[in-house]
Amino acid sequence: MNLEASWTSNLISLTLNPASNLKLSILLETCSRMRSLQTLRLIFGFGRKGPFPEDSLHYVIIPSLSTLVVECPFDVSLALLDHIKPAPGCSLRLSTNLTNIQSITSTDLVAAQRIIAKFTNNYFCHRSATSFRLSFDSNFIKVEDIEGFMVSIQSVTTVPVSLFPLLLGTFEPAHTSGVKTLWVTTNALIHIINLHNGDGQRRPFPQIKTLTWQPDSFPDCTSLIVNFLASRRRLGMPIEIFDLTEWYPTFSHIPMDTKMLEEIPGLKVIWRDDEGEDTLREYICGSGRPQVLPGNPS
Repeated sequence: MNLEASWTSNLISLTLNPASNLKLSILLETCSRMRSLQTLRLIFGFGRKGPFPEDSLHYVIIPSLSTLVVECPFDVSLALLDHIKPAPGCSLRLSTNLTNIQSITSTDLVAAQRIIAKFTNNYFCHRSATSFRLSFDSNFIKVEDIEGFMVSIQSVTTVPVSLFPLLLGTFEPAHTSGVKTLWVTTNALIHIINLHNGDGQRRPFPQIKTLTWQPDSFPDCTSLIVNFLASRRRLGMPIEIFDLTEWYPTFSHIPMDTKMLEEIPGLKVIWRDDEGEDTLREYICGSGRPQVLPGNPS
């Protein structure tokens, strides 16, 4: 496709795949002429077949853009996003990777937070989130508003631990104040607990009613989860439903002593039987039958 052709200014949707000769400067210049563009997908992949960062790029405004999907290496994605001024409420779905961890400097991290925060502030100033997903493991980080905003960073080796609180820090408390359902891995939960133990005025996700646990590489996490559920009650922010539908104890290598949840009376636990994903079960903690919870012998 010749991005410099005059007819491209009439597009309302554009998807670009890997192109070895594409330059960011040409891409940005083309986007600046697309006054009607609503959806832009830049799927360059994580190799080096797509564009490279350039010096002296121009800043562009895409006034009708409502959806921006970017999949490319870390440095390219930051260079691109830094030079796009999003339309009010524009959603971002960013998937990027770190190919050389040692080359990432503190300046790069500060720039990444500033650039991503530009999009989070723009998105959440015009939309409210009710469901959120926080995933953090050794080689990936994902922060996602289920309705349309997502930032995912992965690496073939190890993602720096400092990236998760940095990325989470791009979200203002007001952005997540209305979240009712939170999907969370254990490693991500640890960072949320640290925030709870910090500044009492900035406790995250005050309205959560359902906590869905996503197993990760963390070892036995039962005490951690039980203590978190108990602390939410003490703070006057009780979680009503603990969702274990993404954990299958028969097939999972991650253990959990679910009988300890009996210590949180009134908490509803929901899960699916290993035998069939459509079989949804529930138990109200404190009912005196913790052995029915998943992971316990019949």
